[in-house]
Amino acid sequence: MTRGVEYTFRFRVKNSIGWSDFSSTVSSLVAIAPSKLSVPTLLAVDVLSIQLGLNTNVDNGGSIVISYNLEINGGIAGSAFVPVTTYQSGDLSHTVTILNDALVGGKIYTFRWYAVNLFGTGERSNEVTVALAPYPLATTSITKNMALSSKTSLSLTWSPVTAGATPGGNIWGYILKAKDILNGTVWTAFDGV
Repeated sequence: MTRGVEYTFRFRVKNSIGWSDFSSTVSSLVAIAPSKLSVPTLLAVDVLSIQLGLNTNVDNGGSIVISYNLEINGGIAGSAFVPVTTYQSGDLSHTVTILNDALVGGKIYTFRWYAVNLFGTGERSNEVTVALAPYPLATTSITKNMALSSKTSLSLTWSPVTAGATPGGNIWGYILKAKDILNGTVWTAFDGV
């Protein structure tokens, strides 16, 4: 039997006298629940909203997907997932907001989603975690440390951005880009914590 194909069945009985009439028919679609959806992707975030990209490309299990469901946790690690009631099933992106979804600035939210067909609920996707916060601000100044610099090396310092100054989490690292003023070449001089 092939998944996604509907089959019709009937039967009859035979004894020493002969065959009975056929039974009424029964039809059955060969199908299972949809497969696991891909993880939602972060498209944009600021202090008021989080925009997610959603890919509805899924193995439907042989039966048409009747709904896609987006879930969010309460903004606290380990809190229960609840439906995002503002999401319209099948949309390829969705924006949750402080106003429409009662989000709280500075909290870190986790999202996942799943598909449903007549044969069941697909496995939840992997999760994406997003802080409802602005991107961290750049440090205010970079200074040359004369005592540690020489003709062949340059030592630079900058003021670290503290986690408290950036709602939504710790600073994970810094990238320092350098540019040769003569030829315009740009390279990464530092990438780390």
